[in-house]
Amino acid sequence: MDLLQKKNRQQFLNDVVLNENRIRKAQSLAAFEVYNDRLDRYVTDYLRSQYEEKTVLEMPIITTVNLCKRIANKEASLYRSAPKREFYGSLTDDQKDELNKLYEESEVDAKLFKSNVFYKIQGQNFIKVLVKPSEDGDGGELCIKTLLPHHLDVIPTEDDPEKADTYVQSAFDKRQYIKTDGTNQSIADADDYRAKLNKYYVWTKEANFMFDGQANIQSEIVQNPIGMLPFIDVSGDKDYEFFVRIGQALVDFTIQYNGALSDLAQVVKMQGWAVAFLKAPQDMAGLKNLSIGPNKILHLPIDPNNPVTTEFGYASANPDVAGSIQHVETLLSNFLTSRGIDPSLVNGKAQIIKYNSGIDRLLSMVEQFESSKQDMIVYSCVEDQLFDLIREWSKVTFGTENQFLSFVIPDDVEIEVEFEEPKMVQTQKDKLDYLQSKIELGLTTKQMALEELDDLDKEQAAAVLEEIAKENAMPIVGQQQIIAKGNAVINPNMPPMTMDQHMQHMNQGMMNEAKANNNNGQGKP
Repeated sequence: MDLLQKKNRQQFLNDVVLNENRIRKAQSLAAFEVYNDRLDRYVTDYLRSQYEEKTVLEMPIITTVNLCKRIANKEASLYRSAPKREFYGSLTDDQKDELNKLYEESEVDAKLFKSNVFYKIQGQNFIKVLVKPSEDGDGGELCIKTLLPHHLDVIPTEDDPEKADTYVQSAFDKRQYIKTDGTNQSIADADDYRAKLNKYYVWTKEANFMFDGQANIQSEIVQNPIGMLPFIDVSGDKDYEFFVRIGQALVDFTIQYNGALSDLAQVVKMQGWAVAFLKAPQDMAGLKNLSIGPNKILHLPIDPNNPVTTEFGYASANPDVAGSIQHVETLLSNFLTSRGIDPSLVNGKAQIIKYNSGIDRLLSMVEQFESSKQDMIVYSCVEDQLFDLIREWSKVTFGTENQFLSFVIPDDVEIEVEFEEPKMVQTQKDKLDYLQSKIELGLTTKQMALEELDDLDKEQAAAVLEEIAKENAMPIVGQQQIIAKGNAVINPNMPPMTMDQHMQHMNQGMMNEAKANNNNGQGKP
């Protein structure tokens, strides 16, 4: 579909408002809103589907437990630590340093981390790469932006519906999905997006332009200088269609879990109240405006001629709160386990994850690393496409007012990205236990173990071992002295002891004397 033709633009405008397209964008918007802690509307709507409106209005609605953000940030592990990028080809060291600085100043890792997060939530997002004049007016700057499915409409290619021929970026009308006053004020507010309503920005390999809601072109038709779409489609497997249709389990469960917590809060709230009741004859005196309180005596008269016994009490439902809590925890555990996540990552028992050793920590990281292998494949391709776009922009902007590199990236230059993999963090105790096991198995010597433990060379380790041997073998010749803080007590009946035994015995003598002095009230040594 050629959008330079008005009839095609009119057909496009008719298609974007169809129910199928609006549902797609609404689901994408919901994922964005839930991740950013704006769950109120979605949890309330979920509860309305379960209860009457009056009941929902009385419920304490919980919307503060954001599993979506916690789990997505945990699963999106590729860019939590900056990957190592190497450039190969005809580049000088200074040019490589300039490229690394460009990636850092353009916040590429932060942008790709956001992309990785929403890839885990929605299975698809887009990265837009342009060069614009810098804010200080000195050359151009690389602009990278992560876009979600509700930001874009796409016209696929004729021969492959999984690939884009045309990207159309526009503002999605969110009035029926978010709470605003409906007025786009002069100051910044939640309705600012409405200034972009009915404005459609078109990118093809050949041209770039904007048209309005009446299908009229409202800008100059500019030739696309790089001859390729400045968008990267970050997605996994597709089913012969452009947009990935997967269930948003993380978003849906976050809403359902907060709904379950709201149910539980309602049960606890209602259990805290007991309803007073009075069982008495209908004509019993004093029933009008009856009130009770801690400072009042309630008198219930009894009519001896009436068979009905007067009774006052409280009625309580006594629900199984413990069972309800266990049910909610079971739901959470099942969901986390289904995603290959340790259930202790999120729990309601104020517990933290503890590891017995560096090996246990490594095994936990390896499990998460294995689940990120597919992400590595996807984002290795993303890194290649991003570098290709940067290369093309370096060519067309070199020598212009939008130049952002001091050189043109040659065609033979390639990028290689190495993502961080799990590493074992050993504590000193872990090292000692490991080396002790090797010594006991006869796999190493004490000298070699000491060299590895304290990073010593052979001469230093040998000297330390010699000193240790001297101290352990040194006897007290002839007799054992027990020194008690200034007093020498000679015990000729005790056998010779090693230096370690001697020091222990001496310390015990000093403690005994200090205890005796305290008992006798002596303040002097």
